[in-house]
Amino acid sequence: MRFDYGDVVKITAGAPAKFFKFGESGSVCGIDETAKNDDAREFGVAKDTPLHLVEFPSGEAIEVPEIYLNLL
Repeated sequence: MRFDYGDVVKITAGAPAKFFKFGESGSVCGIDETAKNDDAREFGVAKDTPLHLVEFPSGEAIEVPEIYLNLL
């Protein structure tokens, strides 16, 4: 995994629109080591893709696959 708790990350321009719901950047506040089969289908990524819980300035948090994040 490229990111750790507290890292400030930005959602990549190529990410699906649903990941921009709360903003473009936030802080990693949780990490799920891999997307399970159901998660992978839901997020449209390969199985075993790391998922990061990203908290936005609004206080909202969503899971974002690592491939859609860059370190700020």
